[in-house]
Amino acid sequence: MAETNSSVPRFFVCPYCGGVHKDQLPGICNYCHGPLDPDSREQTKADLGPWFVRDTNRPFAPGMRYETLLRRIKQQRLCATDVVRGPTTSQFWTVARKVPGVSHHFGVCHACQAAVSPEDDACSSCHANFCVTLDRDRLGLNSSESLPPAFVDAPVEEQTVPEHFQIQDRAEIHASQPAESEPPSRMSNNLRRELLAARRRQNTLQWLLGTLILGVVALIVLQEIQSKPEAETSPRVPVQKKDQALDAPAGPTVLPPADLAPPIVLLPSPSQSDFPTASQDQVAENAGMSFEQALEIYQRAVDANRSPIARQGELGALEVELLSLDSTVRSDDQKDWKTLMQLVRQAIKDLQAELRLQPEAAKASFPRNR
Repeated sequence: MAETNSSVPRFFVCPYCGGVHKDQLPGICNYCHGPLDPDSREQTKADLGPWFVRDTNRPFAPGMRYETLLRRIKQQRLCATDVVRGPTTSQFWTVARKVPGVSHHFGVCHACQAAVSPEDDACSSCHANFCVTLDRDRLGLNSSESLPPAFVDAPVEEQTVPEHFQIQDRAEIHASQPAESEPPSRMSNNLRRELLAARRRQNTLQWLLGTLILGVVALIVLQEIQSKPEAETSPRVPVQKKDQALDAPAGPTVLPPADLAPPIVLLPSPSQSDFPTASQDQVAENAGMSFEQALEIYQRAVDANRSPIARQGELGALEVELLSLDSTVRSDDQKDWKTLMQLVRQAIKDLQAELRLQPEAAKASFPRNR
């Protein structure tokens, strides 16, 4: 028995997405929710074209015209991170910001990613052309019409999308990626402001560091200037010359034996021809002498290389001069003069002890009466 037509199952296919409907074709597709009335079909047919947008919710959606694609961009239903294909990509899937003729509507050049305007016909930086053919029957499969930068320059992660990636809600994707959905011109302005702020902070730090260094240098110089006047204006201590006189070689000091009687100081008489007559003259000449002059005479009198007789005469004359000046010395300088007097008397004692150890010199200096 021949199989009748009633035994063949009947099903209807959606012309937009290819969804299968049993029994009858509904007014709205259960899969793509597209209206299936004749007027909607004609309107959809007029919007068909060679441009496709990858959408996992509608994987079998037909292509659209270039004008329809731009309308979706203006309605913010298509962002720069979506994946599309068309005549300028040789029908290869490419991220929207890398597609010639589409990327400049997002504010960037498809070749160099420089900031451009949607009204520009070419990039001002790399001179890439933004013109697109409006012939919806041309798929752009001719090699001479394809633009390699649209596919070759795109990174691998932007050319392919993992199979497990499914878009559940386009609004959530746009909200999770606000940085990429912002216009490139706004992004470039934000980066420029951040760069200027970083430079200002760096200049401020450099200025503070330079000020700190100058302050330290100025403080060191000020301390040096304050320390120099103190060293220059410090009063001269005349005791230093006295110490030098103490350290000056005074000749060998010979102490007299303990069993001998203390020597008698015999001052030279002006009538003796053997004694130097310069002692009294020197006393007259040095009347009103200063402490430095008296100290110089003392240093010359204690020189061991000179004659003991001449040294004894000078020390005696100096002692007489110091005694005569004792009443005229100021109270501030009496201590120094007294110290010098003690040194002179000690030198006289040492010289007398030396003469006692030299009989010949003692006889010549102090002749005895026979």
